[in-house]
Amino acid sequence: LIMLFLVPQFAAGNRSNFIPIVVALLVMLIRVFPRLITPFRAAVFIPVFIFLGFIAPRIWRNDLSQGLSFMDSILSALDPVNLFDNFVGGLDMAMIDAFSLQVGAQASGQIPLHYGSTYVAALSAPIPRSLWPEKPVSVDNILNEAIFPSTHQLHIGFSFGIYSEPYLNFGIIGVILVMAVFGAVLGRVSIALLTTTSTTVVFLVAMLTGFMFALVRGSISYDLQRFLILVLPVLTALWIEQTVASRRTPRSTGSRLSEQPRLK
Repeated sequence: LIMLFLVPQFAAGNRSNFIPIVVALLVMLIRVFPRLITPFRAAVFIPVFIFLGFIAPRIWRNDLSQGLSFMDSILSALDPVNLFDNFVGGLDMAMIDAFSLQVGAQASGQIPLHYGSTYVAALSAPIPRSLWPEKPVSVDNILNEAIFPSTHQLHIGFSFGIYSEPYLNFGIIGVILVMAVFGAVLGRVSIALLTTTSTTVVFLVAMLTGFMFALVRGSISYDLQRFLILVLPVLTALWIEQTVASRRTPRSTGSRLSEQPRLK
């Protein structure tokens, strides 16, 4: 059921939306079947997962945005030039280069400090812009519009790294403070995970671990919203599973108890 939720995200090339759930499903499979992942299977499937999960989606997503058909976009993703040159050497995997452009733009005065406006944008995301026309915009929109206007008009964005948002808002002091809070939260989560026996908690933490790739590449305020969107279908699937299980268990238990002879 969870994999069905992922089909539109996979077809659209949204890596950040399906990789965390795939990672969580693999973690749960290993917990149930510890011998499932052998060295041979890892050697065979890890390269396939890297290609399907990281490289190919970005290529066919960009080609689809330029008007190519879905099949032509898939074939373009298999081109070795796109696989190794345009992907590894492109800005999509060059967060340090993009961040350096941001630092230069802020130093020259092209982009001013925003003093926390992007965090306000995240908190006010449920409010329609029609009700609040002057609502702040996210960090990705600010940076891509200022530094990469041509691709921004095509609704294609580049990542500037996890340090970009606090630096945009408060400079180097913001980077130190936000990263300290972020590390403290992850430490608390790690400690709590050592004592929990809840399958749901383990699954959600495994999802967050898989989503760490997106968090490190992008901004905390914007990408955590995307993570919450992922959590909703997972919780729906878990609720359906638990509801079905709770309805079956009493009936099967009752039937077994009725068949047993009474002891005097």
